[in-house]
Amino acid sequence: MKKWQHHRDNNHAFCILPFSQSHINTDGSCHVCCVGDWDHALSRDITKEGILNIWRGDKYKKIRQQMLAGERPAVCQGCYNLDDAAGGSDRSLLTNNFHDPHKDWDIDIEAGNTDGIPSWLDWRPGNFCNLKCRMCFPSASSGLMDELIDNKELNPYYGHDGYEIGNWLDNPDRFEEFKKIIPYVNKLKIAGGEPMFMQGVINMFRYCVDNDIAKNINLDITTNGTRKQGKVLKMLTEFRSLWINFSIDGIADSHDYIRYPSKIKEILKHYKEYQEIAKTSILMTVQMYNIFEIPSVIEWWYENNKHHNFEHYHKINFNFVIVPKDLDIRLLPAKYKKQVLDEINQVLERIQLSEEMQRKSRIADIIQRLSTEHVFTGDESKEIGSKNNLNEIQRRKQFVKRTIQFDIIRNQSIRSLDPRLVDVFETWEKQYA
Repeated sequence: MKKWQHHRDNNHAFCILPFSQSHINTDGSCHVCCVGDWDHALSRDITKEGILNIWRGDKYKKIRQQMLAGERPAVCQGCYNLDDAAGGSDRSLLTNNFHDPHKDWDIDIEAGNTDGIPSWLDWRPGNFCNLKCRMCFPSASSGLMDELIDNKELNPYYGHDGYEIGNWLDNPDRFEEFKKIIPYVNKLKIAGGEPMFMQGVINMFRYCVDNDIAKNINLDITTNGTRKQGKVLKMLTEFRSLWINFSIDGIADSHDYIRYPSKIKEILKHYKEYQEIAKTSILMTVQMYNIFEIPSVIEWWYENNKHHNFEHYHKINFNFVIVPKDLDIRLLPAKYKKQVLDEINQVLERIQLSEEMQRKSRIADIIQRLSTEHVFTGDESKEIGSKNNLNEIQRRKQFVKRTIQFDIIRNQSIRSLDPRLVDVFETWEKQYA
């Protein structure tokens, strides 16, 4: 048994990511992963420090040492909290499903692994995006950044008045470093921003294809689905495998409301077109604005994929909004939690989705959150973004204020959504506005 397998099976503090994955955010900051505490970056600017210098640096080494000693690094507390409560963290999911890239590969404190180079890249090379999703941030969306610059009253939601973010992959030194790293990589995960419109990302793909490296790489792209098939899509078929994760936040009005100015009818059409060349996954970000649509999304996914091997080729997955804190579904009143829970269970009973699939897709985690009573005290010190915690009343007030301000700016109305959500909004509006 290899060292990594021993720790996977016997060490509940262990996570495979600090030994295998490089995560770089849209602004060029490097983090232990996409859900680690972003207040504790491994580097704030990889263009100055270098990707491999960071990978082999003291901060990474300390995290690896702590994990192998059975200690829980503070930066990873969010995953440990989920595992302690009900399971379903990225740590447990990715560690348990990890496959080493070759027979001689194992973990190492100093260099991460025996290759000395990450085998998995989770990179977001810039914030260019044509959408302005309500739960997102300007650092991940140029559309939101432009909206913020034009509407300074949105400052309280982001903590700044806007700034420019470039594409760090356009830095010649970093692209050269990418070329050194990529021969060792077996999984390349790209998100944004919207990667299908980023020239730096397209250059990455072209380099892999032109240098006969693509055939060795499993490519995983998260997209908003607005780009139709074309030359870029044809190039992607050269990779060993292709997963395309579609960010879909409802199959009716909630998607267009959240992912402004996206149009769900167009996105669902593109989703079916992409299935002709790739394995796909619907990726839904669970939040107050779409909580009532979850049963219908599960049902739509099943009805449109039941003729496929959907457990392996065309999946559905759910992530949870924890920040912004006022969009957390645990705010939902108990009577509506029960309604949504009953509707989800009715769908699951009808389609007979396996318990394993419920766990892997995180439907089981949705059920757990809806089944558990939770009152926010403002003292959730172990949660992501705990520096800016809000209690229950503060979150409700923020939800009302956020909704009103963004509705005005975008000429939208929450009253176009599920009547139960409208009831929650109007009740809180009367109490707190």
